[in-house]
Amino acid sequence: TGHAAPVLAVALAPDGQRAIAASRDKTIRVWDTETGVAQHCLTGHNDAVSSIALSPDGQYLVSGSYDSSVRMWDLTSGEELEILVGHTAGVNAVAWTPDGTRIISGAYDQTLRVWDRASAESLQLLRGHTGSVNGIAVTADGRGVISASADSTLKLWDLDEGIEIRSFSGHTDEVNAVAVLSPDQFISASADRTLRIWNLTRETATRVLRGHSYQVWGVAVTAEGKQAVSAGGDTTIVVWDLTAFMP
Repeated sequence: TGHAAPVLAVALAPDGQRAIAASRDKTIRVWDTETGVAQHCLTGHNDAVSSIALSPDGQYLVSGSYDSSVRMWDLTSGEELEILVGHTAGVNAVAWTPDGTRIISGAYDQTLRVWDRASAESLQLLRGHTGSVNGIAVTADGRGVISASADSTLKLWDLDEGIEIRSFSGHTDEVNAVAVLSPDQFISASADRTLRIWNLTRETATRVLRGHSYQVWGVAVTAEGKQAVSAGGDTTIVVWDLTAFMP
C-alpha cells in the first residue's frame, strides 16, 4: 500500500532487495522486499508515471511520464539527478543499454530518443512510426533498439547511427509491448490478441502465438529466454514454453 492511484509499472532491483512501483498518482515508490517498508517516495513528475527501468548496476532509476519528461534518480538516496526534456507528448516506455551509458525513451509523439546518461543530452531522435511508441527493448548486443507502435508495426533502429534498419509487419492492431528473447529473436504483444516471435533479420514473424481472447498488454521473458509470460485484457496471464521455437 502507499500509492493513491493505480500502479502502471513495476521493476525489481538486480539484487532482489528492492521493488519499485510507478503510479498514476505522479510518484514512484521504492520498497524493501523483505520488510515491505517503503524506503523512498520519489516526487517530481507532473503527471502519471507510465514506465520505469533500472540501470544494469541497479544504482540508477529512469522514469517516463505523461508529463513528457524522462527523469533519472539515485535509487539509494532517492535524489532526482536529471530531467531529460525533448519529447512533445507523454512518454510510454524507457530502457537502458546493457553498458548503462545510454537511455532510450518512446512516446506518444511517435518518436524515440536516445540520451547520454552522463551529460543528459539527447544523442538521437528516431522518427519513422506513424503512431505512438508503446514499448521498447534494447537488443542483446546493445547496438540496437526495437520499438513497438500503435501503427501496428515494430522497428529495429541502429543506436549509433540513429537510423531505421528494418520494419516488421504482421500485427493487425496496436503493438503494446516487446521483449528480447535471444541475440537474434524477440517477441511482441498486440491488441490483435496475439503474440508474435520475430527474427531480427526477417520482416515477417516466424511464429504467431494465440491464446488470449482480448488484447495483450504486456510480455516478459525469463532470463534464459525459454519461457514468456503475457498479460491480457481478458484478465489472464499466460505462460508460454518457447523451447520448441528456439533455433
